[in-house]
Amino acid sequence: MHGEFAQRLNWHLFSALDGLTRLGKPVAQPLAPGRPQPAIWLFISTIGEMNAIGGFLERLAALIPAEHWVILSDRKIYRSAYLQRFPSAQVVEISDDPREAAALAAQRPPALLLVAEIPLQPSDAPCRLPYAWAHSARRHGAALLLLNGWPYRYQPSCRADLLERKLLGRAWLRAFDLVCIQDQAGADFVLAHGAKPASVHITGNMKFDALAQSSAPPVEAENSLASWLQASGRPSIVAGSVTDAAEQELVLAAFALLRQQEANARLLLAPRHPENPAVMANITQQCQQFSLSQQLRSAMLAGEADRAAACLVLDTMGELRTAFRFGAASHIGRDHNLLEPLCAGLPVSALPDWNSSYPSYPVFKLLAEGGDVALHDDARGLADCWLAALRAHSPAQQAARTQSLYQRFGGATERSWQLASPYLNQARARLGLA
Repeated sequence: MHGEFAQRLNWHLFSALDGLTRLGKPVAQPLAPGRPQPAIWLFISTIGEMNAIGGFLERLAALIPAEHWVILSDRKIYRSAYLQRFPSAQVVEISDDPREAAALAAQRPPALLLVAEIPLQPSDAPCRLPYAWAHSARRHGAALLLLNGWPYRYQPSCRADLLERKLLGRAWLRAFDLVCIQDQAGADFVLAHGAKPASVHITGNMKFDALAQSSAPPVEAENSLASWLQASGRPSIVAGSVTDAAEQELVLAAFALLRQQEANARLLLAPRHPENPAVMANITQQCQQFSLSQQLRSAMLAGEADRAAACLVLDTMGELRTAFRFGAASHIGRDHNLLEPLCAGLPVSALPDWNSSYPSYPVFKLLAEGGDVALHDDARGLADCWLAALRAHSPAQQAARTQSLYQRFGGATERSWQLASPYLNQARARLGLA
């Protein structure tokens, strides 16, 4: 009881201090005034978090249609991507103003608040979800769920964040009825920072469940990348999200060594920022340095197709997934998504020493510790592992690799769904859908 009283006192103290900084400033009205319409709130900071729990969201949409959703995000650039996935949902961009929670609750009172992965406490991650949202949801009797949780362990970036963390950090986690966390280290973190022990469950990482999502390839246009790669029939190494110039040079040096033994091999290189002229100029210079002929995908679309080019540079957007389907091996740039090539059944190489504060790190750590990613920081090591992959490549081996990874790491979505179902059904009933 004493702890609950202290939390209420801290909330009132923080609200008063925060309110002083906002005197005379109007609060944003997320929606037009009107008759209150109950909803479920989902805080999904970026498309990365949406993809991470994508399987869960698809099941949720079947239980509670997206027309009853309010998707909260602190990044307005993802609005169109969210609506493309769930067109009947309401998307609301929020700021650091805690008064917005009360304003939205008056119009769309929450029957449930679901937080996708982050934050685990105020300012714990590079997104903003003030404690006021948890407080407002609680006031309306909503259940609070946190799925696929993972601590960034960021430090507060300003005095206001530090104050909120100090006064309300423990209350934040304690407000949640269910905390589904990825691993034991995450569980230790949330328990140490205020979560109720009965609410915490280690469910694994939902990102691995993408390995089980097998869908038929889309019908390809005649001039599509897929049709071109299929017709060419050359063995390919696919290097994706290579952003660092030094790593890019290492990849091209390794590929030049590989070509000494596999002259017909081709590199499909997808830079992270093809819209940056400096990045593209650097690729051209490095290809010349290693005597590798180059073809731009954009030039191919304009009718200039060099089928003999050693390196096809994917300077377009959205075609990397297609490239993985026609690769024999892959390399992923440091700190980026390893699961796309794994979903295609490809062996993956990467540099060691990834940044532990990035959301890609938990997947990297598991795979690296299990020997499922070939770690090399030298050109010869990369070339040798790619050569071995080319010579052992077969569709059966690809399927077996994906199945093995899913059996070891998959299932987090189902485990989380079973734990969340009682709360989801309660929310469904409150929305009049039962």
